[in-house]
Amino acid sequence: MTIAQLKKKYNNLHAKNELTVLELLLVKDIAVKTVHLSTIDSVKKITPATIYWNTTSKEVYLSWNNIHKLPTDKQYQLCAIVNGKPINIGVFDLVTSLQKMQLTANDASAFAITVEQKGGSLSSTLTAMMVMNKL
Repeated sequence: MTIAQLKKKYNNLHAKNELTVLELLLVKDIAVKTVHLSTIDSVKKITPATIYWNTTSKEVYLSWNNIHKLPTDKQYQLCAIVNGKPINIGVFDLVTSLQKMQLTANDASAFAITVEQKGGSLSSTLTAMMVMNKL
């Protein structure tokens, strides 16, 4: 293995370790609610994503696994359901397994992930909902 390959491997492991430490800190924080998002398909119930919602700071982190890649013209969007209406928290790509979302969530009663056109939608398309869980 070359020095360049070793450096790349080290950097990848270091980045994964930082994400793992951050996720552990979120799990241990008493101000953070953990919400496991399950598929809405009642036949194949899987949990492809977990939300860590800090109810004090209103910050939202998304941890995903088992989410399939979308066509290039589509993008996933996370929304909070507030008073029965979807509120955009941000779009995300499958780049890192733990991502801090761009926007915050106030008084959410549920979280959901929808599939939207690239760039997202101001109001999430609930007919394109992939996963959801009530608090």
